[in-house]
Amino acid sequence: MFLHRFGVFALMIGLALIGLFILSGIANAIDYKLLVGGGAMSVLGGLLLQRNRLPPPQPSERFRIFRHKAKRVKRKEN
Repeated sequence: MFLHRFGVFALMIGLALIGLFILSGIANAIDYKLLVGGGAMSVLGGLLLQRNRLPPPQPSERFRIFRHKAKRVKRKEN
């Protein structure tokens, strides 16, 4: 779980650094360290997200009475 969260964090930081690189290009003060760092963080975040997927969520038990009644109504209609 921690590695998944860190992967999301690294991906967001990487995208932010790439965005800063684009803004530095617009300002005519290009800093390639931002591009390299952003690319590295994005790749690291992507790898961590891919290898540490979260388990699928458990089905919700909310409104189970209504769902049960809806199934009964559908059976009666058919």
